[in-house]
Amino acid sequence: MKFIEIEWNKICFDNLDEISEDYYFYALLKKCEILYIGSAYKMNVKDEIKQNINRLEIETKNLSICLGSIVKTINVERITWQLIRDVECLLIYACQPKYNTQCKKYYTGRKNLIVLNSTKKCICSSTHRSVFPRIVMCNDIGKIVIKKKLTSDIYSMIR
Repeated sequence: MKFIEIEWNKICFDNLDEISEDYYFYALLKKCEILYIGSAYKMNVKDEIKQNINRLEIETKNLSICLGSIVKTINVERITWQLIRDVECLLIYACQPKYNTQCKKYYTGRKNLIVLNSTKKCICSSTHRSVFPRIVMCNDIGKIVIKKKLTSDIYSMIR
């Protein structure tokens, strides 16, 4: 089982130019709704975000951006474009963002993949809850499991 932990940080659109390039994933949010999830592998994440905002014609007033960096991996030899794409697809499947079109009906990535979302800094201000599920997993038979909390069975797999 491959394990990826993503740490999410939230910024407002106006602060986008101040971020570093250490992020693989991003989510565009209005209020507590995830509008779009994307990834940037060996690309300028700021440019990628701006291009998608323009392409999707998303109003930037009150737009928040959650930026995700990989902070831990288990059984992952190296970070590849395909791995980033599989994680992005799993997140899209779990969150069903309004503007994403691929991966909403079917997860097309690899099996045996667990994504743990660390989202202390990317919460909904009105509910004080994360905008992401805590765990998203595709097991060995391709079944998607989405959990709000880290359970002991998942914890034992990633120790």
